Amino acid sequence: MKRFKYMWMTAALLASAAGCKKYLDVVPKGRIIPNTTEDFRQLLDNNNDLNYSGHLAELASDNLFLTDAEYLSLSTNYARNSFIWAKEVFAPDDQIKEWNNSYQRTYVANLVLEGLNETNTGTPTERNTIKGEALFMRAHAMYNVTQVFCAPWDSAKAGTTLGAAIRLSSDVFVRSQRSSLQESYDQIIKDLKEAAELMPDATEFKTRPVKPAAYALLSRLFLSAGNFELALDYALKALAINNKLLDYKTVSPAGFPVFPKFNVEMLYYDAGSYDVPYFFLPSFNPALYNMYSDNDYRKKLYFTATTSNGVLNVERNASYVDYGYFTGLANDELYLTVAECYARKNQLVPALKYLNDLLIKRIDNTFIPFDAADPETVLRKILDERRKELAGRNLRWTDLKRLNKDPRFAITLTRVIAGTTYTLPPNDLRYAYPIPQSVINQTGMKQNPR
Repeated sequence: MKRFKYMWMTAALLASAAGCKKYLDVVPKGRIIPNTTEDFRQLLDNNNDLNYSGHLAELASDNLFLTDAEYLSLSTNYARNSFIWAKEVFAPDDQIKEWNNSYQRTYVANLVLEGLNETNTGTPTERNTIKGEALFMRAHAMYNVTQVFCAPWDSAKAGTTLGAAIRLSSDVFVRSQRSSLQESYDQIIKDLKEAAELMPDATEFKTRPVKPAAYALLSRLFLSAGNFELALDYALKALAINNKLLDYKTVSPAGFPVFPKFNVEMLYYDAGSYDVPYFFLPSFNPALYNMYSDNDYRKKLYFTATTSNGVLNVERNASYVDYGYFTGLANDELYLTVAECYARKNQLVPALKYLNDLLIKRIDNTFIPFDAADPETVLRKILDERRKELAGRNLRWTDLKRLNKDPRFAITLTRVIAGTTYTLPPNDLRYAYPIPQSVINQTGMKQNPR
């Protein structure tokens, strides 16, 4: 990858959405332009840069709990602002990973897609696979932007709601402007559908996306939009290819990471970390920890809990990754999506089957399958298990945004820091992070109302 080091410098500048020409006046000496399938493969396999989604929105979710001292130890002002849902989050010069990394991915994906149109190297299968991976990468990046920097999906308003800056070209002189949320979702769907047609069912390297990962991301997108029919359809398509689950009774809490890094239920590896010092990971909400029963393997595999002066401190163990948290796509999420969608259709038999098929891999030998005849009881159970299973996976923020649309599940988030109480009501404008001010200054794109 050293031969492309200058390209990564250019990609980093693209994180500001290509608004400032002064950075482009100097062409680095010795720059090499990729033009073969081998070059494109090297670009896409730079997983240290490309398989990273950040974790800022998880910091704002109700999964985390910080003492005053922990809050003050956060390494940036914008991490502290995020935790208390401040109206102003970013300083003018802040470089925000969730934005920068997404547009770095997008730049690389567009560079590869354009290069593939100009090369005859490699076999047709190799070119198709690389094209599918690049389309997936672009879609995944745009999905991440919509979940952090855009308002929740509302089908009646999606055509006028501010969406992502859609970039379909690597041309750095094209100034970015925001599309509508409808246009953003449409582009993500288009890219993922094409990617699914081009990528193989499986790969040796889980840092590379595959067909079921594209279906899984489509399912996640449609779930965020409340389209339960299509969320169910794509989740089932993914599971038809790979439905494996890791049996937690085979996992030791003494391992590091606790879970096998590339385990059988993982579809696509992606990681994130909080913006905190390397020696400190935020504590998890004791209320979340207490949702797990004592016969639930997740309670001891996910967390290390200690009590000091009567105060419960819950730390999240490393999972799937050496440092930080797994934020990719895996089958456990799909089982819960299928169960939720069936429950919302009042089809309780398949809903309970998928729920219990997952839980039997999570609970010890005392497990008794969950059963209920009331659709809402089943749905609430599934949503509770979703929160427990996917804790720390960078999904809770999106779940809060979509569930707040339903009065049955809407909640107000509350923090107390240094004696001051902070709240985030359901459907508040602050569920859409502001666009980094540095990007606004360079592009003139519209800012989110706060």
